[in-house]
Amino acid sequence: MNPQNQSKQFVSRYARQAILANGFAWLCLIVTSKAPAQDAPKSDFAGLVTTLRGHRDVVRTLALSADGKSLFSGSSREIKVWDLEKGLAAITLHGHTDRVLTLVASSDGKRVYSAGLDKTVRVWNLDAGRETHSLQGHKNGIMSLALSKDGKHLYSGSPDGTIMVWHLKTGKETKILTGHRVQSLTLSPDGKRLFSGEGYIINPAVKVWDVETGKETKTLLGHNDVIWSLAASPDGKRLYSGSEDLSIKIWDIEAGKEVGTLPTHGHLILGMSMSADGKRLAACYPTMVSLWDLETGKHLFVIEQKSIVRSVALSADGKRVYCGCGDGSIRVWQME
Repeated sequence: MNPQNQSKQFVSRYARQAILANGFAWLCLIVTSKAPAQDAPKSDFAGLVTTLRGHRDVVRTLALSADGKSLFSGSSREIKVWDLEKGLAAITLHGHTDRVLTLVASSDGKRVYSAGLDKTVRVWNLDAGRETHSLQGHKNGIMSLALSKDGKHLYSGSPDGTIMVWHLKTGKETKILTGHRVQSLTLSPDGKRLFSGEGYIINPAVKVWDVETGKETKTLLGHNDVIWSLAASPDGKRLYSGSEDLSIKIWDIEAGKEVGTLPTHGHLILGMSMSADGKRLAACYPTMVSLWDLETGKHLFVIEQKSIVRSVALSADGKRVYCGCGDGSIRVWQME
C-alpha cells in the first residue's frame, strides 16, 4: 500500500474509533490538522435559545417528532425524550447494553426505534415508557436506521455488510440486502428507494436500492472516505451525502451523477438534517454546525461551538437547529 494512503487509512479509522468512544480531544487534533477552515458567515444570524442537559456522555444521535414538540436523543446506553415546550426530559429509556448510535421515531409519536453497538434494534412504546421487544440478526454494530413513511418497515444498516428489512407488525426480518458495509441510510420520500452510505474507506460509494425487489439499482461513486450521513430532497430528485473526505456531494438521483458540492470548512461531516420543504440543510462537523439555503446554494451561517458536535437535527421549518454535543448537552439555536 502507498505510504500516504496507509497513513490516511490509519487516521480515518482512528478518527472513527475516537468518535464512537470518548476520545474527542484526540479527534479534534486529527480533524483540525486536515485542512484550514474556509470563510463563512458567523453565528450572528442565530441565537442560542437553550441548552438541554441530562446526558453524561456524548449525544451521538438526535431525531425530532413529526409535530416538532418532542426531541429524541441517544447517548451512551440511554435514550431521552425531551418535552421541548418545557425544556425537560420527560422520559429516559434504558435497555441497551452498549452505545446508542442511531434512532428514528414513528410519525404518530408513539414509538421510537434505536440501535447501536450492541447489535440490536430496540422498539420502545412511549406511552408505556418501556421497551416492547428487540430485533436481532446483525453480526456487528448497527450504524443507521431508516423508517418507511407508512411505519410498516424498518431498515437497519451495519458494517457487517448487510441491510436488514424488518416487518414491524410481526417483528420478523423480510429481506437482507447484501454487499455494502453501511454507515448511513435514508429513504426517498416516496419510499421506493433506499440509499446507503459506505462505512469503509476502500472505494466508498452510495448505493441505491429498489425497496420492493431488494436489488441494487445504482452505485454513486465520487467520495474517497467514509460516508457518514445522507439526506434526500422531498421531491426525490436530489441526494446529499456527507463524508469524512471533507465534502458534501449533491447527486441527481435519476441520472446517478454528481451535480455539485457544498463548502464544508475543511472538516469531516458527522451528520446532516434537512427541513421538511427541502429548502435548508444543516450539517455538523466536530466543532461547528452549518446551515445552507439549498435553493440559492448560499451558506447562511456557521455556529462555532466550544464542545464537540456529534449530531444535528433541523426543525421542519428550518429555523431551529439542535446540536448533540460531546459534553452530553444539546444546544438549541434559533435562526434570526
